[in-house]
Amino acid sequence: MRKVEGTATISIEELDRLREREQWYNDLRGKLKNIVGKLDTEEYDKEMKKIDDSPDDISDEELDALIKQAAGTVKIILNGEIIRKLIIEFIDDTKSEVHYAISEMSTEELKEIPLIIGG
Repeated sequence: MRKVEGTATISIEELDRLREREQWYNDLRGKLKNIVGKLDTEEYDKEMKKIDDSPDDISDEELDALIKQAAGTVKIILNGEIIRKLIIEFIDDTKSEVHYAISEMSTEELKEIPLIIGG
């Protein structure tokens, strides 16, 4: 965003609304920071060990390709509790009765529904 010099006059009501929006945004960022529970790097570490043990005459392009291939073996384990809380908070409850029912569930109730990450 481009910075604009100068001053502006807004109402106290608008200022309060902007402050509330900033607080909501900061709270959301705080929640999302822990969405990645952990990284499973077991396969990645094995692949990197193979790369380390490879001959020194490997080209930079080949090395880059091997590193990218190794990075593709990392497993990202998401924090299901945080995802469920976000689902309840952000699901569009006007889409259907099922959407509404999910929006009214507790996190404990939502634990019974499997989470599937689509690609």
